[in-house]
Amino acid sequence: LDGIVQKRGAHLMPSLVFDFVSSKYADSDQMQNAFSLAEELVFRPLTDGEKFKWDVVETERENTIRNIRSVINDKRQYAFEKCLQYTCGDDPYGKSAYGDIDICRKITPSQLYEHYKYIINNCKANIIIAGDFDKDIARKLCASFSEKIGGTGEIIEPSLIKSRKEPQYIQETSDITQGKLVMSFTTDVGEGENACAESVLNGIFGGTVSSKLFSVVREKMSLCYYASSRYDKAKGLIIAQCGINCENYQKTVDAVLSQLKAVQNGDYTDEEFENTVSSLVANTKMSADSLYEMMAYYQAQSLREKIYEPFEMIKKYRDVTRGQISDIAKLITLNTVYFLCGEKEISNE
Repeated sequence: LDGIVQKRGAHLMPSLVFDFVSSKYADSDQMQNAFSLAEELVFRPLTDGEKFKWDVVETERENTIRNIRSVINDKRQYAFEKCLQYTCGDDPYGKSAYGDIDICRKITPSQLYEHYKYIINNCKANIIIAGDFDKDIARKLCASFSEKIGGTGEIIEPSLIKSRKEPQYIQETSDITQGKLVMSFTTDVGEGENACAESVLNGIFGGTVSSKLFSVVREKMSLCYYASSRYDKAKGLIIAQCGINCENYQKTVDAVLSQLKAVQNGDYTDEEFENTVSSLVANTKMSADSLYEMMAYYQAQSLREKIYEPFEMIKKYRDVTRGQISDIAKLITLNTVYFLCGEKEISNE
């Protein structure tokens, strides 16, 4: 049993995750036991009247603050999150999934309990079960649990991050030897029929080992220790990441923008296009190789108005055309360039 908090697209998702033995290999119904435990934890939590117990809150407060602070130890992730904060501005998507340290320090056990009741009374519960089990029993248990949750299940359409009139450039220093360059791009394209086309576009740009960023900026130009990009469907963002020597900052920025321009101009081969589609298809197929990967796939799908089965997503990837990519690529604009580097390198510029 584990409790986790995740950001999925525009949504914050606190989750309980159970591993249990299939009932056919146990003396009792383990799935029923798991649901009984889940109901006890969710609907009958340990409280002190109308508030959570102070000592428990204090322990979890320190754990949460430690988790927020720990990001600084992973400079690559830290730079990514800082770029996201600057890119998103007031949009809550720029916040850490663990929250804000100042708010965490101030919240009281009674305030926390009130927020907990709000979640139970207003939010949607997603229940995903993967493994060897009786589907009819599972449906009944899911229905019984869901009836106790007050949310309607309405999917709120996330707002896209808007493009800027002019990109912003931020440089910060840290005690590091390898610079971290993160560049965010807005696309004005979110969840919808064009999302698969934008996934292919991102794959060609930096999302695969055959991408422009990897094969050109990293391999041919030798500017980066790593170079890749990721696409966030919910917020319409493409974010490129590079690990570089600090003196190569401007060369790398120019090289990344040059490769994006190549994609926008359709300057990529049929082989690059086909390799990217094949990579996305392979990754989708791989979701069936692991229960955790399968659950993560359907968890992401559950946030959409329509759930696509893996074979449907594969077909959508294979139906993407170069023309679709060209139309979307023209919408991409640079939003933020964030650079984290050693103090000496910055001070000498």
